[in-house]
Amino acid sequence: MCETKPNKTMIKIQIKSVLGSVLFEYEKENNTIAKTVEEAVERGINLRYANLRYANLSDADLSYANLRYANLRYADLSDANLSDADLSYANLSDADLSDADLSRYADLSDANLSDADLSYANLSDADLSDANLSDADLDFAMLYFSCKSLKPKTSEKQRIQLCFHFLSWIANAGDATDEEKAILEYCKKYANRFHRDDADRL
Repeated sequence: MCETKPNKTMIKIQIKSVLGSVLFEYEKENNTIAKTVEEAVERGINLRYANLRYANLSDADLSYANLRYANLRYADLSDANLSDADLSYANLSDADLSDADLSRYADLSDANLSDADLSYANLSDADLSDANLSDADLDFAMLYFSCKSLKPKTSEKQRIQLCFHFLSWIANAGDATDEEKAILEYCKKYANRFHRDDADRL
């Protein structure tokens, strides 16, 4: 009796630049865009200016990827490993980066992260110099205080959130100075516009 083997589905996927030129192509059984990008990164392919708009890259290992100037708008990068990746000048607006690992010197300088979901993302040691974080969701994100996070573009909502945290430190400090208490009273009304309802007001 002959045993019929199922047909293998070989899928070729191309990664193109924003200008339409092919940067990399990969053929594999049951291939996906995530597998193709991972293969390109593993081979050290330069993905500068890659057009990955709407790409599903969830859980992908993209550590050390060169995605400088890439278009990743609306891409799903949730739980992706982007540690040490170069995402400088990349368009990540409206992207899902929830739970993503952007630690170990990921370069997000001058990147557009407006309206991106960065909740629970690890941004420790990430370079956010001149990055646009306007209206990005930073709830529960790990963000270090360093010189690399001094100059991002932010929205009022984010500044209120940061101010609320800062003032809560003063409010709960046993050794707050008179100057700090004056700052608390002066800024309390502003900070109490904090968007989270589960936090007691100052």
